[in-house]
Amino acid sequence: GKRARDEKKAAARGEEGGGAKPERKAQKLGSWHPKATLVKGAQVDKDAPISLCLFYQYVVPLWSEARREAAISFVTTKGEDLNLGGRIRVAREGFNATVSGTAEGVRAFTEALRGFDDHFKQTDFKYIDGLNADKAFKDLKIIPVAELVFYGLQSEKMLTLGTGGEHLTPAEYHEKMKQSDTVIIDVRNSYEAAIGRFQKQEKEGGAEWVDPKMRKSTDFMPWLSKEETRKQLEGKQVLMYCTGGVRCERASILVKNQLGDAVKGVYQLQGGIEKYLQEFPDGGYWAGKNKVFDKRESFGVGGPNGVGGV
Repeated sequence: GKRARDEKKAAARGEEGGGAKPERKAQKLGSWHPKATLVKGAQVDKDAPISLCLFYQYVVPLWSEARREAAISFVTTKGEDLNLGGRIRVAREGFNATVSGTAEGVRAFTEALRGFDDHFKQTDFKYIDGLNADKAFKDLKIIPVAELVFYGLQSEKMLTLGTGGEHLTPAEYHEKMKQSDTVIIDVRNSYEAAIGRFQKQEKEGGAEWVDPKMRKSTDFMPWLSKEETRKQLEGKQVLMYCTGGVRCERASILVKNQLGDAVKGVYQLQGGIEKYLQEFPDGGYWAGKNKVFDKRESFGVGGPNGVGGV
């Protein structure tokens, strides 16, 4: 009767009272990305807080194709077992990921990754706990990519260009922003910079903020190659930042390779804006909102749940 039909529908949604939870099973995403994997139906208790974990990890030497496939299989199985949602980009050069679940679930996942590959023993896992349940991803997507951040350069070529910038903790970066011979390159897209950025240090005679006005990451190299860019950066300490740090990893290599001794040094914010705002809850030199690529959408000082959620 009607009650049986209602319970069946509730079970499909994973709601209490709907009987057993539906089994999660990996499937392909379809023609738009035929090699991607989708695990549907992460179960979320709407009355309990959830956690996010943001992380990336580059691997050197590059994984073989077989090792990358093993990594995809591993995170697919673990994601199913631990009832995680999220997005995981997997390349031969590593991972870029945001996952959601219980606080215990996301930590069990990261601990499993450390066991899977030693590279993850040095990963900076950024946990955001105590978020509303509507900030959880409804499914888990594992997406094979050529580059974690698409600069249009092969991973093998990038490894020949040298090392990236020196990583500074949020406290060290904050101090460096006070210095007058510094510039800050915003390695995000311009629509992200439009709603929030580092700017309060400028009022104190600190670092000048520089916006490459990018619409996508492949715009970075043409901007960096301009003579006016070189003049703007010459003789300066170059600070770089992005949302969580991953975009700075390759961008800082490009800056060092392109400008070399013309600049006094290249530095990047360890953990990105996400980590900085955790360590400077009053905002520090940040003003506005931080655009993020999860269900929070964007968040500012004092509002960790952000403006999004379904």
